Amino acid sequence: LKDSDGDGMENAWEQLHFGTLDRDGQGDLDQDGLTDAFEYLTANDPLDPSSRFPFRIEPGTTDITFPSLLGRQYQILLSTDLKTWTTHSLHNGTGQEIEVPIAIPEFGAADTFYRIQVSLN
Repeated sequence: LKDSDGDGMENAWEQLHFGTLDRDGQGDLDQDGLTDAFEYLTANDPLDPSSRFPFRIEPGTTDITFPSLLGRQYQILLSTDLKTWTTHSLHNGTGQEIEVPIAIPEFGAADTFYRIQVSLN
């Protein structure tokens, strides 16, 4: 994968979606709250504000499920205060959905928050 400007987005993808390599990856052209680089990592359309990274927690289960892409690594992080994050698990993309079991806190325990970071591997 060629990324001649070092912004975290493949040149061919930038040319396809923006027609230029001038985007730095930190912008949000479609103003959906996701950076252009995140949209690249998750195979979203950076020009469509309705395209999203569709992770979900299934009702009645203790699993987080999300689509994965080959060449990506998915890090599940957890926090009880939204300030300090620790790694729950790491997963290499398979091109298929990934299902990750999570612990549900006991009644009265601190809330637990989860997030997914995506990077190239």
